[in-house]
Amino acid sequence: MNQSFRDSRGSTTSAKIVVVAGIQFVVSALVWIPSALLLYDDAIMYHRYSAAAAAPNALFILPTRSHEYYVVAIGVPLCLSLLGVVTGRGLLRMRNWARRITLYMATVPVCGCALFLRLYHSKPVPEGAIFVIGDFLPLIAWAFLVVLLPVSVWWWILFTRTTVRSQFR
Repeated sequence: MNQSFRDSRGSTTSAKIVVVAGIQFVVSALVWIPSALLLYDDAIMYHRYSAAAAAPNALFILPTRSHEYYVVAIGVPLCLSLLGVVTGRGLLRMRNWARRITLYMATVPVCGCALFLRLYHSKPVPEGAIFVIGDFLPLIAWAFLVVLLPVSVWWWILFTRTTVRSQFR
């Protein structure tokens, strides 16, 4: 009887791991959507207005974005989401490397938000300015930290238990 209870706990833990893998896959797939929309919007804009902007007496110039912008806005989220998909598959197959990468992926964003909050210095408000956009960055970072910290702690608690660690190869 004690052995069957132990097996049911293992099945419950495995089910939790599958749920984490599924959530990780859905979130990583949702990261692709804004990146794809940004790239599509730029392509449409250049297709519509490139001939008019190239005219000798053009009244407007198409905005040009640097390669670094596309790497940060499209490349980094795409690579991180692909890492999430690969890690999710590894979690479903109960691989130890996937468990470790999940712990890293749970820790790095929290540390990044905390480091940003520690190092960010707001710019002085110009004379007579009513609204300064840069002042919202710490608020956004705090919101991310409030959301990410409990999830990170839960992943660390789940994936570092001895019963869960023993299930991974």
